[in-house]
Amino acid sequence: MEKFFRFFLKIKNYKSSAFTLAELLITMGILVVIASTGFVYLGGYRRTAEIDSALQKMVSFTREAQMRAKTGQDGVAWGIRWENPLAGEDFYALFKETYASTNTVEIIKLGNAIEFTDPSASNYYDVIFQRVTGNPDVTSTTITITSRADASITKTITINSLGQINY
Repeated sequence: MEKFFRFFLKIKNYKSSAFTLAELLITMGILVVIASTGFVYLGGYRRTAEIDSALQKMVSFTREAQMRAKTGQDGVAWGIRWENPLAGEDFYALFKETYASTNTVEIIKLGNAIEFTDPSASNYYDVIFQRVTGNPDVTSTTITITSRADASITKTITINSLGQINY
């Protein structure tokens, strides 16, 4: 047994406590692969989060217009315009009765990261909610937003003839 311990101590004394260059390069390579995978994943997550946030704001804004119409605020119908202008930023706006600059209460721009794909370029959709019932003046409307950086990330809002908002 004593010989075993002497042999073990000799091996331990000869063993180096430093890392070799190969071990360091392999470790650095593994860390680079993990970090790059993480950045790619986080970029996609950020784009998806931007789309989700914009969608939630649009739905909330639409429900606000519908609620103003149901409660008869200002004694008029309320509406939303989703516009994809040929020049300038895509936007949606809250308005009274009919869309006009004098009737517009608030305009929200989508920003540079998100765009409308439906309505298409140089088009718009107006949905006017009737007083008391809150039903829209159209049978069905679909609005689609897409990430400018990744066209595969899209979200859709549908408003049916009963005023139900699905997304």
